[in-house]
Amino acid sequence: MENSNIQLPPHQQRVIDEQKELLDKISKLRYFLEMDFFKTLSEEDQKDLEDQELIMLDYNNILLKRISKF
Repeated sequence: MENSNIQLPPHQQRVIDEQKELLDKISKLRYFLEMDFFKTLSEEDQKDLEDQELIMLDYNNILLKRISKF
């Protein structure tokens, strides 16, 4: 939905903006997961962050599904 000639209703634009922001957060989290510092965290903390990434990816898929219906 990158066409600037299309004006979406505010509620739809918010979903698109949210999805873009989420992608940025996923990218930053993935970068962190690849850092050496991540390996110094407790196994529990590592697992929590890995679970967070999975949930964020699920959330992103839901947003993409919603966007596809616009």
